[in-house]
Amino acid sequence: MIESRKDSAVKEHAEHSAMPGKRVLFFAEAATLAHVARPMVLAHVLEDAGYDVHFACHPRYRELFRALNGPWRSIHSISSQAFLEALASGRPLYDSETLEAYVKEDLQVIREISPDLVIGDFRLSLSVSARLAGIPYMTITNAYWSPYARPHYRVPELPITRLLGAGLAEPLFRLARPWLLRGMHCR
Repeated sequence: MIESRKDSAVKEHAEHSAMPGKRVLFFAEAATLAHVARPMVLAHVLEDAGYDVHFACHPRYRELFRALNGPWRSIHSISSQAFLEALASGRPLYDSETLEAYVKEDLQVIREISPDLVIGDFRLSLSVSARLAGIPYMTITNAYWSPYARPHYRVPELPITRLLGAGLAEPLFRLARPWLLRGMHCR
């Protein structure tokens, strides 16, 4: 097969830009399958590129993925049921005690693995944990959470929506949305 100049340049760039031996630690909050699948796909890509990949996640979705060469470290995560119930009722997803326990567990795993980089998906404690550990941190997130995104949020089906009706709840939701989104993940 003949390789084009562009394909050759991309391949050469990938070979030189990979940092074999660099240790990357992924944390995935197993609240939903998406929060595990996204980092797992990226972990496989980095592992194939020669990185030393470690994965920390609750094991509930482990059997769905091709095994990594690097180790899988079991960590605590809220259950999918608790996550979905909190969203459906408009309650915060985490309380302070849970997040404090997550930070403690994160720091323990970070100390054990000694990564060069931490990458997380919906592990909200990592912003604090990685800073405390002095390790660079990246997060995987949906594009609609970007400050540059301009999504149109519709009032969710919450008890207040059923009580007031969508017509009245929608303008109230628009007014309260910035405040609600800031506080929705911790109480």
